[in-house]
Amino acid sequence: YLLTVTFMVATATTDPGIVPSNRNMDDAEADACAATPRSIEVNGVTVPLKWCRTCRIYRPPRTAHCSECNVCVEKFDHHCPWMGQCIGKRNYRFFLGFVSSVVALCGYTLAISGYVGWRAALQVDPRSLAGDFLSKVAHRAPVAMSLVGLPGLIMLCVAPLACYHATLVCSNKTTSEEIKDVSSAEAEPQP
Repeated sequence: YLLTVTFMVATATTDPGIVPSNRNMDDAEADACAATPRSIEVNGVTVPLKWCRTCRIYRPPRTAHCSECNVCVEKFDHHCPWMGQCIGKRNYRFFLGFVSSVVALCGYTLAISGYVGWRAALQVDPRSLAGDFLSKVAHRAPVAMSLVGLPGLIMLCVAPLACYHATLVCSNKTTSEEIKDVSSAEAEPQP
């Protein structure tokens, strides 16, 4: 529990990698910059830089503008409404730790509560498990029963999210890049 809370606080309070804006630039200079292409070399590959009209900067590679926070974020993954901020280069590891620890906490709570409920149901009628086992558990240990259901529902939602982000880490992609790849692949005509 403490690990989950620590990861949550670290995710919500750590700067995600906000690139400083240049909003005091006048419109004529901003239009001139937008019209001038610029690129940078990364590991021997020339990568074009995109101009952000809102922040009035050339965005570094893998940087995107978050419309919710109205800032450009390095290695932008997504804007998390649960955390109230962007997930990016500097807080993604905490977000991944949070999601993983939530799954582990739910699994632990589910297993312990299931065990307590099972033991309570056995105390009702130790000679036989015949009959409705779940009604025995609900009658004898209603709290344990609810502590099986609620973490189970949370785990059903968060475990796929943890698996999705684990695959993104393995493929060195962000959620934003994955969504753009899928949408651009759908837009291409199939032969």
